[in-house]
Amino acid sequence: MQNGINEKRLENALDQALPSVVAALQRFPWEDRTAYGHWLAQSHFLVRHTTTFLAMVAAKLGARNPEKHRDVLKHLREEVGHEELAIRDLKALNLEIGMFPELVETSLIYQSQYYWIEQGGPVSHVGYSLMLEGLAVREGKWLLDKIETLHGKGTASFIRVHALDDVAHFQEGVSRLSGASAEEIKLAISNLEQSQYLYTAMLERIRREVLGNLIERKKVA
Repeated sequence: MQNGINEKRLENALDQALPSVVAALQRFPWEDRTAYGHWLAQSHFLVRHTTTFLAMVAAKLGARNPEKHRDVLKHLREEVGHEELAIRDLKALNLEIGMFPELVETSLIYQSQYYWIEQGGPVSHVGYSLMLEGLAVREGKWLLDKIETLHGKGTASFIRVHALDDVAHFQEGVSRLSGASAEEIKLAISNLEQSQYLYTAMLERIRREVLGNLIERKKVA
């Protein structure tokens, strides 16, 4: 019964958090090759921390939660190398990771997770995971179709993998709420809300920079 309540609380929090991120995704200039490349680069900078996060979560679950510990390790193995998918897509666009600096907004997203896992505990990290995986599950298909239509096949392997794999990962994340206390759920929701805010800020930062560059180029022309 408690697990059902936990799931409902997280689901409600996700329903309230995602619309602003989805709106930012819809405003994003995906048709611009540089904008999409910028997003891929920031995704690379984020995702290269994923296996470290999961290793920390698995370690904190430890022998006291062997089933959840093994589930996290399984998830960890499935995430190995995902950051290289973004590099592959950049190359398909004739772009390089060195062309794009890591944004402050991006660093704040992943740096905060080290705090949440260490200070909030392993369950708190579920909020971050569910935000990203929920976004991939709900919006990945249309974004995949859009990118491949705009930029061609072979330019969206990062989106493709997460749109498909994150359906299972989302359910695994929810399962980690089993037996969680009210305080742990509260922390997970706080992390979800913070992650949503920062991810939206990252998208908007890229959009503003790309639009600003377009305006400057028009002035010069």
